[in-house]
Amino acid sequence: MNTTQQRLVHFKPELNSETTAWVSIRTYHYDPPRPPQPINHRRVLHQNAIDTWSVMLKRGWRPCRAPAR
Repeated sequence: MNTTQQRLVHFKPELNSETTAWVSIRTYHYDPPRPPQPINHRRVLHQNAIDTWSVMLKRGWRPCRAPAR
């Protein structure tokens, strides 16, 4: 979550891939108390998702619990 940008990013491993580990990354606009609004969705390789998260942490993003729907 990045409160400055009002963005929430959800990383979710995709279990249907047999040979390659993919991760689904979904980005939302989040302005509490409103529910998150989807912005985009993409699939990346597992290692690329790890690299993306590492960069996000360095830029001020923080882990959080998923908002209640």
